[in-house]
Amino acid sequence: KTRVMMSSFNVVKKGVFRRRRRINLDMKCGLIFSALRTRRWLKRDKYAPKISKSSAVYLAAVLEYLSAEMLELSGEVARRAKRKRITPRHILLSTQEDAELCKMLCDKGVIIPTGGVVPNIRPELLPKRRYARTESITGTAALKARPSAAAPSAVSAALQAATSASPVRREPYAPGRLGEIQQRFDHLQGPFAFGSQATEARRVIAALGNDRNACFAELDRRHMLRGDPAFICGPMVFNVKKAFDEVPASP
Repeated sequence: KTRVMMSSFNVVKKGVFRRRRRINLDMKCGLIFSALRTRRWLKRDKYAPKISKSSAVYLAAVLEYLSAEMLELSGEVARRAKRKRITPRHILLSTQEDAELCKMLCDKGVIIPTGGVVPNIRPELLPKRRYARTESITGTAALKARPSAAAPSAVSAALQAATSASPVRREPYAPGRLGEIQQRFDHLQGPFAFGSQATEARRVIAALGNDRNACFAELDRRHMLRGDPAFICGPMVFNVKKAFDEVPASP
């Protein structure tokens, strides 16, 4: 009996004993989220007749990972918006940039209060441009209407030069089914089909579109390259996969 009682003490020096520090489940698993509290809540709500310690640790680890991932993405959105505080709007936009979070939350109909809506304007609702800013032969800028069929050739040449010098130029579509996939991807992107990421996505479709698995693997690899010029965001990766599913395979 004396041995059992003495085993719970540490000998500091001769004749002086100090009680050992008890190590609970939270100290063993090394998580920020409390596994003991998670297990207590699972028992309180009676999700199962028996709740093991390992299940509570697993659930606490999953919740901690999801919270850290959402905080990291929403922090990047807040930093791009030059804000020091993360708001529900930043959380909503961050879920749109990650394909897995978008599939888990947005596709399931999860609503974030005071988060707003995703910025997406259909091309049919955009106002049509009736005028084009061109430069005359003398070099002065002028606002001129679109030339008619009987317009002078100098104005037509100036309009053609201004159009060719525009920074937004879309590469031609690939032939066959790959071109149909690219067109469907542009339709799903809407007004966001003119950026550099959309161009990179179309290039991946043209290069690896014949091998579906290789194309998806390359898109997933580029999705992990945050801060790189070859980065492709989550919604674009999702739209590419959706375009592959909607365009039927050639017989």
